[in-house]
Amino acid sequence: MASLYAESDLFKKPRGAPDGASDILSAEGVALSLISRFNEKQLPRASDLEWLVSEEDAPQALLPLPKSLPISPDDYEDCPVTPLRGTQEWAPPRPQIIFTPHPRPR
Repeated sequence: MASLYAESDLFKKPRGAPDGASDILSAEGVALSLISRFNEKQLPRASDLEWLVSEEDAPQALLPLPKSLPISPDDYEDCPVTPLRGTQEWAPPRPQIIFTPHPRPR
């Protein structure tokens, strides 16, 4: 697959990356690299772009919001009630994993 950037560009430290950033392919490194690349570019205006399909060829409008429920009231009354935990004012805590990083032993 062809790339828009040279291999040397991919491995340059992005501007704004902390000194000693060992992994430039981390999410933070990639984000900083993208931000720095787009800050240098002047993006074209929407009117300057050449669209594949014009708005006249494919007109679109927002769909109207429905004015009623999509099910009949009879079906709604027969629906089983979904059980909820606790009451409306209180619910028991949900199980969760708490990750606490500890310092390395010396």
